[in-house]
Amino acid sequence: MRDGSEPAKFLPALESLRGIAALTVALYHISWRSHFSSWGFVRNGYLMVDFFFILSGFVICHSYGRRMARLPDLGRFLFARFGRLYPLHLATLLGFLVIEIAKWAVVRFHVVQIASAPFAANDVGSFVASLLLIQGLGMYREPSWNGSSWSISVEFWIYVLFGGLVVAARRFSGGAAWKMVQAGAAMLALFGLAMAWRTEGALTATGRFAIFRGLLGFFSGVLLWQVYAALRNLKTERRELALALAGVGLVTVLFLSLKSPGPSDFICAVLFAAVILLAALGEGDPPRLMRDRRLLMLGAFSYSIYMVHPLILWGFEFGLQYVLRVRREGVYLTNPWMGDLLALLYVAMVLAAARVTFWRIEEPGRLWAKRIAAK
Repeated sequence: MRDGSEPAKFLPALESLRGIAALTVALYHISWRSHFSSWGFVRNGYLMVDFFFILSGFVICHSYGRRMARLPDLGRFLFARFGRLYPLHLATLLGFLVIEIAKWAVVRFHVVQIASAPFAANDVGSFVASLLLIQGLGMYREPSWNGSSWSISVEFWIYVLFGGLVVAARRFSGGAAWKMVQAGAAMLALFGLAMAWRTEGALTATGRFAIFRGLLGFFSGVLLWQVYAALRNLKTERRELALALAGVGLVTVLFLSLKSPGPSDFICAVLFAAVILLAALGEGDPPRLMRDRRLLMLGAFSYSIYMVHPLILWGFEFGLQYVLRVRREGVYLTNPWMGDLLALLYVAMVLAAARVTFWRIEEPGRLWAKRIAAK
């Protein structure tokens, strides 16, 4: 492991992939009938969370692994990541709190009957757990409040584990520090794999066993960065990398379109790792599509897309049931073309909301934490 505080090289292709994955998760959660929701790639979109975990391990190792040597470095790293994640998490949590209060009010004053009782699934205990970012650590069977935030909880505490591992390795192992990090990452990834296989037999856990899914993905990403570090200086033709990326990407899309929850989820994780590696190796001159300004902006908004889409979706659910009076019988609409129009409107609203939350909440929080950490 090298010392130094120089910024790591920006990898635009990975930013674009992050945005595509976030948008896929938003489409995956659509509950009404549409051609989007019937496409296998979207139907298996829950695996994009595992893509995020692998990508996060890779990027965090790429950006911070060389810059943490002492406990103050670990403190700065964790505070910076907290400032990156928590402000938007808190904002969306408060948004769902407003919804629960509004549900209580309409029930209390007999305005309308609603399907779910206020403060039932979203109770006080789970609200406090979400405030403390511990809701994804195994105390609840299912996500509550902002359902997407379980993975944010898991990821933050894995940051703590990763940072502690790196600092301990630098302090006690001297020149063999990075070998110790590699060994620790390998053990944690294997532990996550074994437990995910034993508890769920797939990568579907979002509650009690979600931490194992995070360990497998994040520390696989850390190990993947080692492969990247070993290969990035090799002379490889841009055309060959682009063809390899296109080929592996096509195989990944086709496999995701055909599979269903089960052991094949773990094959998807391997395919995700291959896509990330090839995209990163093409850093010098990535394919033009991956450098498209709109895709890069989508990647920049990816965290906001991931966190705000449940609120937008709740608004759609409410509008369909209580404003348009569409009966809920498994699916909302029988005409998938109408569902497509609704899905496009939903995506447009998610992107608009994500743009606002990125510039008003996410980015100011990140810059504030960065300034404090620098001091």
